[in-house]
Amino acid sequence: STAAALLAHALGDLDELDEAEHFSRVSEEASSPEDVFSQVLWRSGRAKICARRGELEEAEALARDAVALAEKTDLLNTQGDTLADLAEVLALAGRPAEAAAVLQQAAEVFEHKGNLASLARVRALAPA
Repeated sequence: STAAALLAHALGDLDELDEAEHFSRVSEEASSPEDVFSQVLWRSGRAKICARRGELEEAEALARDAVALAEKTDLLNTQGDTLADLAEVLALAGRPAEAAAVLQQAAEVFEHKGNLASLARVRALAPA
């Protein structure tokens, strides 16, 4: 389930949306409710797919569900990544101020974790 969700993210980033959706559904079907990491990943991956297709309400709902699940864990990198995914959805929905605020939250999580590479990545995404 985790590998399928990660593949969904990668394919979505390549704009292979049909294939990405397929693997997000494979992950959804294969992941147990206790597998929070996979639950977060398939939701955030599908959120970005939906946003790129213009299905913005569904995209935001999935992204916010993923963030809520991630926040219940101690997986700081996952929390930061999921916030960055939500920011992408908000940006695609034409809400740059909200996206910037969420990217700031992601940056704070990565800074707390000491993940300098991801911190630089989300700072580069933030509007100047």
